[in-house]
Amino acid sequence: MSIRRISFVLFFSLTSVLLSKGGSIKKVENVISQRIGLDSIIFYGKILEQTTEKVIPSATIQVISINDREIIDRLSSDQEGRFQMRKVLRDSILLKISHVGYDSLDFFLKTSSISKEPLIIKLFQKSRTIDEVSIVLKAPIVEEKDGKLIYNVDETNNSDSFAADELLRKVPYVSVDFNGEVKLRGSSSVKVFINDKPSTLIAGSVSDALKLVPASMIKRVEVITNPGAKYDAEGTVGIINIITKRDLKGINAFVNVSAGSIGNANIAAGGGISNTKFSSNVSLTSNYYRNKIHSELERNSYGDQTQYLFQESDIRAIGRSYGANLSSSYNFSHKNILSAGIQVNDVNNDRDEDISFWSSVKGVGADENSRSIDNKIKKPGYSLHLDHNLKLKGDNHTLISSIILSSSDDNNHYFLNRDRAYDDRSFNLQKRKELSAQIDYSKPLSKRINLEFGMKYIGRAFNSSSLMSAFDNASQSFELMDSSLNEMDYDQQIISVYNSYNVSLGKGFRSNTGLRYERTINDGRVDRLHSFENDFRNLLPSLSFVKSFGKTKQSIRLSYNQRLQRPGITFLNPFINRADVNNVRYGNPNLKPEKSHQIEVAYSNFSVNKLFFTLSPFFTIVNNSIQEKRDVGSDGSTSVTFQNIGKSKSLGGNIYFSYQDSKFSIAPNLNIFYRKLSSDAYSNKGLTMNASIFASAKFSKGFSLELYSNYNTREINLQGYSDALSYSMIGVKKNIINKSSSISLSMLEPFHKNVKLHTEVSGHNFNQNSTIVARIRQLRLSFRYQFGKIKKSTKQDDSDVIEDKNAGGTAIPVN
Repeated sequence: MSIRRISFVLFFSLTSVLLSKGGSIKKVENVISQRIGLDSIIFYGKILEQTTEKVIPSATIQVISINDREIIDRLSSDQEGRFQMRKVLRDSILLKISHVGYDSLDFFLKTSSISKEPLIIKLFQKSRTIDEVSIVLKAPIVEEKDGKLIYNVDETNNSDSFAADELLRKVPYVSVDFNGEVKLRGSSSVKVFINDKPSTLIAGSVSDALKLVPASMIKRVEVITNPGAKYDAEGTVGIINIITKRDLKGINAFVNVSAGSIGNANIAAGGGISNTKFSSNVSLTSNYYRNKIHSELERNSYGDQTQYLFQESDIRAIGRSYGANLSSSYNFSHKNILSAGIQVNDVNNDRDEDISFWSSVKGVGADENSRSIDNKIKKPGYSLHLDHNLKLKGDNHTLISSIILSSSDDNNHYFLNRDRAYDDRSFNLQKRKELSAQIDYSKPLSKRINLEFGMKYIGRAFNSSSLMSAFDNASQSFELMDSSLNEMDYDQQIISVYNSYNVSLGKGFRSNTGLRYERTINDGRVDRLHSFENDFRNLLPSLSFVKSFGKTKQSIRLSYNQRLQRPGITFLNPFINRADVNNVRYGNPNLKPEKSHQIEVAYSNFSVNKLFFTLSPFFTIVNNSIQEKRDVGSDGSTSVTFQNIGKSKSLGGNIYFSYQDSKFSIAPNLNIFYRKLSSDAYSNKGLTMNASIFASAKFSKGFSLELYSNYNTREINLQGYSDALSYSMIGVKKNIINKSSSISLSMLEPFHKNVKLHTEVSGHNFNQNSTIVARIRQLRLSFRYQFGKIKKSTKQDDSDVIEDKNAGGTAIPVN
């Protein structure tokens, strides 16, 4: 408790100190203003009415930086319609011109093309028809910015047919298997954020959480393979940040419904209200899915006696999940914003499984058994957040504070048919609570140097308790087993501080260097008798050097960082799951964090119109790697747990190419790497590849077509490998009701009815082959309806500059 109190005192003390420095900040800004000179007008112009060419006084002009999407100045035309900009510009800008009674106008202006001649800007009156000319700026499907690879979902045609886990299959560098496991560059050690925030709702099960986020609610996905010192160190291969649509202004609402031929269904509804001061958005989501799975396992084990096992099972899986999200923000001014939100999820998974198995010793005396399992998993949870964003004097001078409180449960119960062999039943209750508080401060020290520093505290509490009982033939009843062996309390505290510098070196060179210190304190108690404490301290550097070729829109980046992966509750929980008596699973509370080193070179090219190309070779080393370990005991059953027994080395690269125009887009993607895994007892190595292609086309009368295909070669692990997998989709969409709604029909996996995954695993005394077959092909129908006055806002927190359907007018430089 003393550490938590110290952290909160430091947190609020730092805020007070920074706010009290207003005088020195003002002095620095005055010096900069004097260096710029008040008489240095960068550009100027006049605003007129389109047809009569009368002057328009008191028009509002917002000057927005294209690079960081921030409003850098606000202007107003005088009584003669004139305006002028005095501020020094480093980036290309977007001018957003608006006036009551006229359609707004978006005008893109390159810094390099600004002349000394005035701009004559003409606005259309509101009464004009929709066919008039408008100037707009649309984002590409994929772009690279500030070390992030950004996938703009708004620019795809048919994405509102899918949930977030299916959408991620299209994102460069990312792969998702048929179980919904998300991987970045072939590794599941990735951190997934929603709106720049981690949550226990995601940490508990990424797959379950993403099923509650319809793709129609997603604005963009950011892939960060080399996070800087500002980001938490968790996630050895990087971060996937999902940004939802929160920047609609006015009053709006939507309903999204989809249903598939194998029983899957999704319903999402929501809406929002927003004005210049206040905004609030709410969404409700319900997801239902089911599947039938058949699996077979064959194992030979060797010891004093050679044992053989063949097992097959049929599983009927049904899932129901519900989610609700409410977020609001209030602008005291455009420099002082307070926001808050709550998210509630409830995930329920039921699995009815019939298992039959045959076993023999030395090929003699085959023994046949069967059992029926009813496995129920329930995962309720909530997350609360409060954020304060304060812009201080000067550009990029900010102070951001955030507090997040979240809680989630993972209750796993299984029951076995009493008339079958090995009867037992189990109740396992897991609880996870997390409190985090952080502060981030950013300030330009000069025209070329920007400083960032901050601190964060995370407090986590895990609890797992279980009751187990076995059927006693003599008493013909279930007898309670010793439950103390399956109880754990685990507290974790993480204290971190970081400092980084973003420096413009001139001639297109930039650097970002940072250092992050994290201290992890663990305090655990297992089986009520044994306790343990450990303390890990890590100093984690991050370096990035970028060379931009401004005229050719090319850049090359060299980066290095160190990151961590702390084991989650699933890996730590000592609960022994005996639902399948031949394959017993349990966690390891003594696991330590993984630590990775990664070097990456990334080349991006926008130089050719409508084309984007990126190439990023990388090399990663993971020490103390957490690996799944399988052993076969003398009774012939397999025990599966986790240990820090591995070291992983990966050498590979990502190649991504996209072409996009107003009617057609295509984007092939290739991830390929050579991986070597090693431990004292085992080693494995091999080449792994993930290739995908995405294409879309727009036709007349509101029709569009989308195609997607993905292929994964076999995947290696420390004790074996899994076979190759493929996935394809074709979809058609029709815009209806004045383009405010759409209906979509898609076929998932038209070439295969079932997905088949074959896995081979071996150890010092066994070898095992297993095959899983699940239904995958389905026909899905989706309908989306939106209504209300919906516009894109220029709100600075995460807004992109995108098409304003009501925009209109012209902007003409006069020579």
